[in-house]
Formats: sequence, structure tokens, C-alpha cells
Amino acid sequence: MSYARAWQKWFPVIEQGAAGLNERMLQLAELEHARTVLDIGTGIGEPAVSIAQRMGPGRQVIAIDRDPIMIEFARERAAGMGVANVEFDITDIDDFDCGQPRFDVVVARWSLMFSADLDSLLKRLSTFLHPGGRLVAATWDAPERVPSITLARRVARDRLGLEPFEYGPGTAFSLQNPERLVEAMAAAGFDEISCEQVAVPYRFSSVEEYIDNRIALSGPLWDQMETAPEATMTEVTRAIESALQVYREANGSYLLVNTAHCLSGRI
Repeated sequence: MSYARAWQKWFPVIEQGAAGLNERMLQLAELEHARTVLDIGTGIGEPAVSIAQRMGPGRQVIAIDRDPIMIEFARERAAGMGVANVEFDITDIDDFDCGQPRFDVVVARWSLMFSADLDSLLKRLSTFLHPGGRLVAATWDAPERVPSITLARRVARDRLGLEPFEYGPGTAFSLQNPERLVEAMAAAGFDEISCEQVAVPYRFSSVEEYIDNRIALSGPLWDQMETAPEATMTEVTRAIESALQVYREANGSYLLVNTAHCLSGRI
């Protein structure tokens, strides 16, 4: 299932919230020393486009994602912004292999946690980098510290009497413990490894906007809800609204501050 159209619709909300994380990743990437950058799991083009803009002409960004619709949107977005030094390829992160040291930096924003074999992937990434090259990655913290994703899901499951969601391998929270990634990076040959927490604030103008966002980006759960009686759906909506009140601002909008881990290392 592709979430590309949903990501395109919600791109302003997502990227406004991720702006601080993007900036920190670009700082850790030491782009002033880089001529070639690889962005794995780029989605609809971030942080690839921001990096390409920062680097300027004569230096190149390669961005990959397995979703062809995501890549189509990314290409359109870059072209519309006049960013020519970024190339988008349809490739899964576990399949991509350039065969030799080619890049000065590899970035991975919210993509490493979906790898089927993290250890193997990191070892391959280490071979893509020139000596002294950097890996910069971002992963989500524990589910309770990422309310924009998990609040509606938790409330809905409680109200519908569904089994708790398993945040295991292949989910957005499979690397919620950053020590797992730090250990894997070290085993792959990276050193000077650092890990810090970065706030990712998502703002929604109303309860309805937040629920619309979750319907668009949490398909399987909401598919189950569609079969529930209307009275149950109303109850779930009211329960979500109640749970959101702790995030309500004076102007009536809702600010959900999430936590991401931002890691970097040098080969």
C-alpha cells in the first residue's frame, strides 16, 4: 500500500514539524565538505531536496525510495523548485548497492527502522562512503513520546477492544531504543558515534484535522473502524478529542510534540 498521496497532502504539516530535525541532520552531515550525498528512504524528497539546495550546483544528491509514486512526487517537487542537482531512483534500501565508495554522506530520516536486515544494511552503507564519510540517521523514540502517530491509534484500539498494536520489527518504532542502532553502527565500522534527541512538533488546527491526518496515514486501523457501528465511531471521535485536550493551545489549535533520535557516525 502506498501512502504517497497522503504524504503529498500532509507534506506542509509534516515538514513544518520536521524542520528542526532536518536542520540538525544537515549540520551533522558536514555538507561543507561533501560533494556526493545519498538519501535512503527519501519519501517525497526530504531531506534530499534541502541538502541539494544547501550544497548547490556541481555537487550531487542521489535519493532512493521503493515507492514509485513517492519518487514521482519527489521529482515533480524538485523540478518545481528548480533544484537540478538531485537524482531520484526507485530502489529499496535493502537492495541498493553502488559497489564502491561513492558518497561523502549517507542520510536516512525515518527509514532505517523499516530495513529487513539492519546489520547487513549498515555494513553495506559503510562501503559506500569515502574514508571519513558520515552517516546521519533519524528514528522515532518510544511510542508514548510520539503522540501525533500513536494517540489516535491507542484511543481507538481501547474503545474498539482491539489487541494492542505491536511496535516490533518493520514498524516505525522498531528502533525506539537508540542503543540498538548505535551498536549496529559500531559493528559496521562507524566511530565518533553520537546520539541526541530532537523535538518534532506537529500542529493541527482542529481535532478533525488531526483525525483526518491519522485516517490518511494509519490505513489498517481505520479500515477496521469503518466496520464499527456509527455510535462507536462517534464514541471513538469524542475519546480522541478528550485525549487531545492536554495538547490544546490558547488559539484552539493542537500542538503535539514528538521526540526523534538523531544519530551520526564517521567511517
